[in-house]
Amino acid sequence: MLEHVRVCLHVRTCVSVVILLTQNVDDPAVMVTFPILNDTYNASFVAWTTTPWTLPSNLALCVNPEFTYVRVGAPSSVMSGHTASTCENMA
Repeated sequence: MLEHVRVCLHVRTCVSVVILLTQNVDDPAVMVTFPILNDTYNASFVAWTTTPWTLPSNLALCVNPEFTYVRVGAPSSVMSGHTASTCENMA
């Protein structure tokens, strides 16, 4: 049985059916805060997720001892230094 194969003439390779069926979709994204217990500034960690339906089952927030975290805004929010500088550049 013969089947046709789509070929990209620009790069001269076969085009995957998956690529042909790919669509741009808007996924939900939310930012949530996790309060830091017994913090004198009442600060919270900020987390970003594209799977908000998993939030009710979150039991912990992981942090990386290799990252630098900074306090920003009032009330204070805590995020990685890299994220804070990225947000600052977007403003």
